Amino acid sequence: MYAQGSLKLVTYNVRGLNTPEKRKQMLRELRAHKASVAFLQETHFKQDKQPSFKDSNFPTGYFSNYTGGKSRGTAIVFSRDIPFIEKAIASDPEGRFLFLKGQIADTMYTFASIYLPNKAQHRCLATILKALSTFQEGVLILAGDFNVALDPKMDTSLGSTSLPHNILAQIRRTLDSHQLVDVWRAFHGGERGYSFYSPVHKVYSRINYIFIPQYHFQLAKSADIHVGTWSDHSPFSVQFVSPLYIPRERTWRLNFSLLTDPGLLEETKLILSKYFRENIQPDTSLPTVWEAHKAVIRGFLISKGTAAKKLRQAQITDLLTEIRSLETQHAETGDPLLYQSLMKTRSTLTTHLSSDRKFQAIKTNAFYALNENKPGKLLAQLLQSRRNKAYVPRLRLPTGHTTIKPDLIAEDLRSYFASLYSIQSAQYPQLDTKDISTYLKRHIHHTLSGEEATKLGSPILEKNSPQLLNKVKHTNALDLMASPPNIISCSKLNFSHTCWPPLTPYWRRRHSISRHWRLLSPSYPNLAKTCSLAQVTDQSRSLTRT
Repeated sequence: MYAQGSLKLVTYNVRGLNTPEKRKQMLRELRAHKASVAFLQETHFKQDKQPSFKDSNFPTGYFSNYTGGKSRGTAIVFSRDIPFIEKAIASDPEGRFLFLKGQIADTMYTFASIYLPNKAQHRCLATILKALSTFQEGVLILAGDFNVALDPKMDTSLGSTSLPHNILAQIRRTLDSHQLVDVWRAFHGGERGYSFYSPVHKVYSRINYIFIPQYHFQLAKSADIHVGTWSDHSPFSVQFVSPLYIPRERTWRLNFSLLTDPGLLEETKLILSKYFRENIQPDTSLPTVWEAHKAVIRGFLISKGTAAKKLRQAQITDLLTEIRSLETQHAETGDPLLYQSLMKTRSTLTTHLSSDRKFQAIKTNAFYALNENKPGKLLAQLLQSRRNKAYVPRLRLPTGHTTIKPDLIAEDLRSYFASLYSIQSAQYPQLDTKDISTYLKRHIHHTLSGEEATKLGSPILEKNSPQLLNKVKHTNALDLMASPPNIISCSKLNFSHTCWPPLTPYWRRRHSISRHWRLLSPSYPNLAKTCSLAQVTDQSRSLTRT
């Protein structure tokens, strides 16, 4: 099932993204705003040393960096849900603008992110728009920090500006000549809204804008100025009609923070005990009951996760409402006590928004646990590094000649290792298995007694199950709940001590792992006497079949 999608355009002055913490915080905030395309200003990236700014939600980004140092800079970042196909890009060595055009679902767009200086804005804007007029194609979206309030009476808390009137008039004429419309002002008419607060001048102003051509204005659906958190600028967004369709349903993933709640773990234990007590019947197979319990517990965790998410969102909404109220009061009165309360509330909001750092760390550990031994990008990267270290550029052959041909190198290495690890009696007629037995007895000082072998081959008892679980590496994933990534890898101790007892007897019966130990452990002395890998393999297979 799919629904009509929309593009959410967000513009944000980020005041530098050179620290990893700020980059992660910025990406989390873009995700919280559900941004489709983000226009960023003041990235402060150096031209030749640009850090990585992307994650799984925003994998594609384009940047225009200032060649003179860590200042200015603009960027355009795309969400993974946007199938953008790049056609052309134009950047500014001064870090003042970035133009990008391409297709989204067969519709051509031109995105422009600009950052004007705090002086001579009219000249810089005229130069940028002149270059943009020759570059643009399709639907134009211009966003950025203009460093000027275009209508001081409505866009500043003082109702005036120190900028000369003729400069403001020239900026407005330049925008009118390109038929560009201020989207926020068009939707909000005579309302006041501010996107920046200057603590030096103690003035609120709206200097961040999104413009679109008048003949494309019907594509805009809404415009909002959001509450600022860690930056001195507030994010500004516009909902845009899109040719995209998005899925109505999303894939569910476990909220790992639920496993830190002792009350919820106890409730989970009771549900599991009740489920197995009611569903273990003579006419019902145990594998069916085991697989069905995963759906039951998953439904329970979904309901609890949804409730926790709603509570967290309600807390954030209350904080945003309080910040908006304090901003309005402070803009009207300028009371320094209100400003202190505003900064304190913003700090509390930042703490709430950053509470998922622990979750991200757990998620990273679970990712490595699930992918460390499976084919994929992670394993490919590890193998690539090992392959580079094991590179053999040339090899001297037994004939004495040195070769660089890969096929000859591979063949010689294969022959060498084949002869090295092959101890067939046909190749070594002087080989005596008694010598191998004597060697093993001389160097293996401890062997399993009959009692130890019996214990090793015996089934796992219920009292030993928690000990077994605690011996498992924290990043390993046992197929107990079959949740991706599963519960054990993230909160193993809580789960094993609280939710494991009702699962123990059914897990032991479902995962009968003792059979091969009972078969192989008594046969260990026989296996030790074999001298060939092929013989060991054949004997193991015959034991398994019996």
